[in-house]
Amino acid sequence: MAFNMFFNLRAIWAGRRLILLVFLICFQTQNAWSEVHLSIKDDGRSAGYVTLSWENDAPPGIYLLQQMKNEKWVTIYQGRDTASTFSGLSDNIYSFRVRNMATEGWSEVLDVRIEHHSLARALGFFVVGMILFFILCALIFLRPAHNINYKD
Repeated sequence: MAFNMFFNLRAIWAGRRLILLVFLICFQTQNAWSEVHLSIKDDGRSAGYVTLSWENDAPPGIYLLQQMKNEKWVTIYQGRDTASTFSGLSDNIYSFRVRNMATEGWSEVLDVRIEHHSLARALGFFVVGMILFFILCALIFLRPAHNINYKD
């Protein structure tokens, strides 16, 4: 009888270990899903815009995108899209983070530095464009006219 009781306890313990193992595997899988990777998809930082994208292995869900404003995280997007574009940004460093509502944890913080072209560089682009415009106009309007004679 004691021998049977020992094997029953051993079977119960093995069953509990199996349940614990299954629980740990599921928990580890969810933690792997919780890592959302935030990156820059379209880099227009010198023009004052940036497109952020994010991805993870979790099933699609609702994403929260937050930006650091006045030392507080503020939600600036909530939805199913996996990218968002921000334009009209002035020169500054902007911090973003994202998470999938179906999982735990936030992505690593992504710092984005916006630096517009300098005024000297912008004026240089303007001058080069103006020179090319005048050269093109001169080629169009000052070229000699060709006489074309059609013979029947």
